Amino acid sequence: MDWNKLLYQYFGYEKLNNDQEEILKSISNHQHHLILLPTGGGKSICFQLPVLAVNGKAVVISPLIALMEDQVATLKSKGIKATCIHSLMHPEEKRYILKNLHHFQFIYCSPEFALSPFGYQMLSKMPLTHFVIDEAHCISDWGFEFRADYLKLSLLINQFPNAQVLALTATANVFVQQDIINILKINMCIIDKSKKKPNVFLSTIEVDNINEKIQLLKEILKLSGPSIVYFSSKRICNEVAELLKENMNVATYHADMHYEERMKVQTQFLQDSIQIICATSAFGMGVDKKNIRTIIHFHVSKSPSQFIQEIGRAGRDGKQSQSIVLFEKQDYFTNLNLIEMSPKVEDLHLYNRGLLVDEEKREQIEKMLSMYTFENLHKRFESNHIKQIQHLDLMWRYLQSNHCLTHFLTQHLLNMSQNNQDDSSCKSMCNHCKSQNFLTFQTNYQKIQKIDKEKLINQLFNNH
Repeated sequence: MDWNKLLYQYFGYEKLNNDQEEILKSISNHQHHLILLPTGGGKSICFQLPVLAVNGKAVVISPLIALMEDQVATLKSKGIKATCIHSLMHPEEKRYILKNLHHFQFIYCSPEFALSPFGYQMLSKMPLTHFVIDEAHCISDWGFEFRADYLKLSLLINQFPNAQVLALTATANVFVQQDIINILKINMCIIDKSKKKPNVFLSTIEVDNINEKIQLLKEILKLSGPSIVYFSSKRICNEVAELLKENMNVATYHADMHYEERMKVQTQFLQDSIQIICATSAFGMGVDKKNIRTIIHFHVSKSPSQFIQEIGRAGRDGKQSQSIVLFEKQDYFTNLNLIEMSPKVEDLHLYNRGLLVDEEKREQIEKMLSMYTFENLHKRFESNHIKQIQHLDLMWRYLQSNHCLTHFLTQHLLNMSQNNQDDSSCKSMCNHCKSQNFLTFQTNYQKIQKIDKEKLINQLFNNH
């Protein structure tokens, strides 16, 4: 198979990178694959080309609406028949798509739709050649927390014995990799091309309190270039954004905002009419903005995989960029409280006695019990809670390290041995080795004309 010829035919690019070539060569043997490739490394091409090569049909399980819409818009612009199904679509559009589902080569949907009775029935009729799981780390990270349908994907995979399963993510340590394989209940060939991006400067800065953190944030953002500031709290995200708006070009992005509002913010950020996004983890997946210069964590990421995903959004153009974590001691306990909010052993016992009040947790546990016995689920909750604490402790060790952050990230967060690293030297790419807390970049602000919301959505997603 001449993959480069196919690449040029459909996408207009002349040559795959070395990692993509190796991955596609391996996929050609028709085994199921778990593929790890850094953010910006071209993961989508690695499942789209195999489908196009055989004029096949794929369902693509995706965690976020914005991610689905972005990839579908890209495929449509290349003349490829693609669609997505999600809860925020206009009913008339959804009816049209479901009626004509057999016409599409790529069908993007959430695990919740795919495993719903209606979605399961619809997709099971499709003559799939490929079953794709994008951002596959969500299977392990979210399956036993708040998106239990990820645990049931094996039921749908079993409906397509001849379809090749391709699971892709930017990062998954050896434990997450094994968890993904165990939950999907299939044998998979693992190709791990994850690595620390050499153009991202790493920095961790401890502060005494939130006021000092806000003042430092303001100082950094004066010359940070296009930037994303991540928060674990929507309330604090809104409050800090309002403070920044007094002197800066800032917008917010989180799940409580209306869909059209979020898409407007995303589009303006892509067009450089907004320079700074204050966001929760809901923002970033599938946002193909190559000139993001700065990623700041106002709150500590809950896990190494989330952290690697988020900082990987900086410097996709290969130019100098930076990751800065601002932290105070209280942040550890904030994350600990978030861990306690996810379903745990105590909730399982309350459910068993008919005393669990939280309706969302009750629904998630019911889905889990359709796949696991009470005893097995009890063990999984225990092990998942331990894993969450271990991930938090590992992130905290990264923050408190007095040594090279690049070495810590590659050896501990990415689980790479020194022998597997491309270059074991930091080359002054962290604030411990360079004795400089942050870099400065010029703004790329571009003023654009206002357009109405309907026109904006139609332009972005090429709607019917």
